[in-house]
Amino acid sequence: MSTGTRTAVWNIDHLLGIDDEGDPEENARVAETLDLFQRWMDRVFDDPTLLGPLPDGAYLIFLPEEDAELSERNRIAGLRMR
Repeated sequence: MSTGTRTAVWNIDHLLGIDDEGDPEENARVAETLDLFQRWMDRVFDDPTLLGPLPDGAYLIFLPEEDAELSERNRIAGLRMR
C-alpha cells in the first residue's frame, strides 16, 4: 500500500469518525456498514443496471439479514436521515 493510499484511508476514517478515541462499538458498526457498501459497489460494477430502480436522491440503507443488531442500528440511523 502506498503512502498516498494510507493517507486516503486515514482521511476517510477521520471523516466518518472512526478513530482510536471514538466509541469502539460505533466504529465497528461503521466499518461493517462500509464492508456492506463495498460488496454492493462490487455488484454494481458487475451489473450497473442494479442502480436503475433507485430514484434520484434516494438513500440506500444496508440491512443485513445475517446481523439483526447491525440491521436495526442501520435502520434507526436511516430514519434519522429523513
